[in-house]
Amino acid sequence: MLHGSLPSLASLRYRRPYWMLFLKDVDNWKIYTVIQQPDHQRTEMLYQAWLGGLDRPYTRPKCMANQPLWLSKKRHILRKDRLDGPETPLEKYVLEWHKRFHSFQGTERPTVDDLHTALDLVERPLDLSYAFQLLNQCRNVNNIRFAKDTFLVFLEACLRVDRKDCALYATENAEALGFWHIEEDYRRYLRGEQSWYRLSPLDNMYYPLEENVKLNAGRSPPSSAAVAEGDAEGTAETTGFEAAAGAAAWSDDEGSMKAGSSRESMTVDDEIARLEAELAALEEEGTDGDDDVKGPKGH
Repeated sequence: MLHGSLPSLASLRYRRPYWMLFLKDVDNWKIYTVIQQPDHQRTEMLYQAWLGGLDRPYTRPKCMANQPLWLSKKRHILRKDRLDGPETPLEKYVLEWHKRFHSFQGTERPTVDDLHTALDLVERPLDLSYAFQLLNQCRNVNNIRFAKDTFLVFLEACLRVDRKDCALYATENAEALGFWHIEEDYRRYLRGEQSWYRLSPLDNMYYPLEENVKLNAGRSPPSSAAVAEGDAEGTAETTGFEAAAGAAAWSDDEGSMKAGSSRESMTVDDEIARLEAELAALEEEGTDGDDDVKGPKGH
């Protein structure tokens, strides 16, 4: 008497049809062995009609447990956007995001710059919630490494809609959220230890401006004259050379433009003269032909 081994007894190889041999990711596989029977076929037709995308009764072909590719693609195209009537720029950007990164079997992945763009478009608290959803997708779905200044963009988006608590929560859970670089000034500002979080190198002001009016009262933006004095020694020769090169290039361009215009006028005049000569030759041929025709009639 033959005794099957335990692995063979546990195997489904001889317990289900051969076409299911390599079938994966299907829990209740027994349903698809009886799907052609009348009762099950009716249930299948109702289910397909409920899924939509069809204009007639439909059942999956035999020996198929998954939806056909063409039908899945059609349903993906016909699906309705979850965000109707976008009002703010971020809501429009969210729709573009879903078209780009949630296309049918798409392989394009968002980048940190796309996330920064979404955070820069935050204008109201609801926009911030949309931006958080996109941040969650970048972090947990696509596993994207954030940039060094990602938390700064995130902090400015939170402060723009008066949600300082969200930024404080992000500093407390930075590792889980993926913020790997947070400057100490950001932490001190969020903890209330100081009134500013950034000294801008562009205008030499402490940010946020409305909270640091006294600090910024005596400050002035870095003057271009001071910067020019500091760089004058190193760039004098370069500047002179660039000026000479620019003047030479300008004179060359001007000469080439004049030559080109004179050349163009000459070609136009030559073309006009040639056309006039051809027209005169045609008129002469016409007059000669008329004389030849009239000659015999006179005799």
